[in-house]
Amino acid sequence: MNRPVVKMLMAGGLGVLLIPPAVFLAVALGEGMGLGGAGAALVAQYTASQLNLLVCGALGLVPVLLVLLILWVHRKVAPGSLARPALALGGLLPILLILVWANWDYWPRFLPSRTYPGFPHGLGLVIAPFFFAPIGGVVGMVVGWLVTRVQR
Repeated sequence: MNRPVVKMLMAGGLGVLLIPPAVFLAVALGEGMGLGGAGAALVAQYTASQLNLLVCGALGLVPVLLVLLILWVHRKVAPGSLARPALALGGLLPILLILVWANWDYWPRFLPSRTYPGFPHGLGLVIAPFFFAPIGGVVGMVVGWLVTRVQR
C-alpha cells in the first residue's frame, strides 16, 4: 500500500483508541468535575471492569480492520488504482464520526456520578463499532470510489 493510505490507517486506528478518553474528558470537564476530578475519573475508568476505556477504544478497531481488509482486496484486484486514498478516507471518516456519536451519547449519562445507568445504556458502545461503523465505513468507501470515478 502507498504511504498516504498507511498513514491514514494508522491515524484512524489511533483515532478510534483516543475517542473514548477524549470524549470522556470533554464530558467530565463539561459537567464541572474540574481537571483533577476528570483526570482521576479517567484513570479509574481505565482500570474499571465495566466499560473500560481501553476496551471501548479497542472495539473501534474492528471497523478499521474491515477497511484495511477491503483495501487489501482492492489492491489485489486493481493493483494500479489511484482510488485507494479516497477509499481509505471515505471509510475511516464515518467510522470516527459514528464512534464519537456513540461515546457522546453514553458518557453524559455516566458522569459526573460515575454510576452505571443500567441496561440498555452503554449498549451503543458495543453496537456502534460492530454494526453501525462497519456499515458507515463501507458506504463511505463507496462514496470515495464514486468521487474518484467522477473526477476522471
